[in-house]
Amino acid sequence: MRWARESIGLDVAEAARRIGVSVDVLETWEDGTRSPTTRQFRTAARVYRRPTFVLMLAEPPTDFQPIRDFRRVGAQVMPYWLRAGIRRALEQLDFYHEISEHVPPVTAGLPMVTTSTGVEEAAQQIRDALGVAIDTQRDWSTPEEALASWREAAVRLGVLTVQFERVPVTTARGFSSHGETYSVVGLNGADSPRGKIFSLLHEIVHLALGGDGVCDLYHDTQFEVERFCNRVAGAALLPAREVDLSFRTLRSLRGGALLDKLWEIGKRFEVSAEATLIRAIELGYLPAGTWDDVAGDLHDRYEEHAGKKPKGGHFYRTHIARYGRTYVESALEAHSARVLTLSELCGALDLKVEQVPRLVSAL
Repeated sequence: MRWARESIGLDVAEAARRIGVSVDVLETWEDGTRSPTTRQFRTAARVYRRPTFVLMLAEPPTDFQPIRDFRRVGAQVMPYWLRAGIRRALEQLDFYHEISEHVPPVTAGLPMVTTSTGVEEAAQQIRDALGVAIDTQRDWSTPEEALASWREAAVRLGVLTVQFERVPVTTARGFSSHGETYSVVGLNGADSPRGKIFSLLHEIVHLALGGDGVCDLYHDTQFEVERFCNRVAGAALLPAREVDLSFRTLRSLRGGALLDKLWEIGKRFEVSAEATLIRAIELGYLPAGTWDDVAGDLHDRYEEHAGKKPKGGHFYRTHIARYGRTYVESALEAHSARVLTLSELCGALDLKVEQVPRLVSAL
């Protein structure tokens, strides 16, 4: 019980609050002088994101390795909700393999690249594997449509996309992890759709490199792998030949006019203005120092734009985004084929029985 609590990043007081018991009671569970009730035990397992059988082992397991945080030196301790999001994503990935006969087939494998591969070459390999034509990209009418289309394209590579919540985008934009046949990418639900698109491509580059990790978007990151993933993601989303004319106009712009143009180009390709700026610097249309001059203003504009979004939301649509449409549909198909019981389906989707029909309607 102590191992489970510490591995999810909770201190005793916070864990006791989430489980609904006093600190003294939780400490007696951990030192073995008392045992939780069945209900308390299940609640603790849910809070710690561990199967109940794992907590019943005689000794703490040693083969559960968390995704390491390679974002930057001095990064804060990974917060609870990020750890919980990663844990849920890995659970989904394991479940996905269990029902593999009911999941979409992998039709194009992830390309294999290294950091010594040319950025443009690596970007073209990934774009070809995803199978998204530039004309298709320009035809998307909303950022939400673009994100859904990129997520659908990722399925062809065997990449399951999920979302995590309650984590500031300044802490993490995304994470990724390899599986046996399928891999998983987690996107920050607090990010904008265009920001999620860049993070998705960034994480796909990580997978193509054969690695995994928790990532943030920093143009000036000191980590070579992070810089490479940023550059390749930008090149895949904004091919050089397609943006040449637009990027030439950036050279003569400053201040608000530059921000407006970056926003306009990003909207045309359904890419964030931040990613557009990185790409313009990468291709030499803007000096490297432009990042320091403009990034803060871009962030402020993003915050202003995000503040105009309507509050609230649709629980079931959010739930589908959280678990990934492909995962939800595959679980429902497995249930229809009698591979999963209704109870197993509810466990896989973290829903009550009466909520399943409403989820189906939301699909």
